[in-house]
Amino acid sequence: MTCCACHLLDVQPLAEAYACHLFSLVPMPPWRTSKNAGNLSNQRSETDIFNEFLSNFDILSSNGQITVSEFEEYYESIGALITSDATFEEVVRSAWNLEGASGGHCLRVHVTDSWGRGQRVDIRGDLGVDRHHPRFLEYVKSKLRKMGHDDVARIEIMGRY
Repeated sequence: MTCCACHLLDVQPLAEAYACHLFSLVPMPPWRTSKNAGNLSNQRSETDIFNEFLSNFDILSSNGQITVSEFEEYYESIGALITSDATFEEVVRSAWNLEGASGGHCLRVHVTDSWGRGQRVDIRGDLGVDRHHPRFLEYVKSKLRKMGHDDVARIEIMGRY
């Protein structure tokens, strides 16, 4: 499972994932000053909070670059605290917004097929565009197709959860 998350980081040939990759991939970044509960008075910069977050992973060499070994070591420590493999897998999937995650944020839509049957679908993973983008619905339909929803006649955006 940690290999999936490492792959998401687009690890370099030298097995190093740079801080900027982490900065852009966390679904709800804890270093965003407006979202950090420990920084409601905005006394610390995003860079300071990010460096503190990064230090959780940068445990072997402390050089600002996260190696695959450091990433795996971090999750090995986390895994030691979780008694169920399924729970551990869900923690990693949700933390990195991997396919199959049931936690974390999602875009919830109601999809109606050509027969008039409807169902609620949670789309996980960033679409790369916001709701105001002129091709937003195209991105949603593309993601739905990848999820196996080929017969989509109507999409109703229910919200972000």
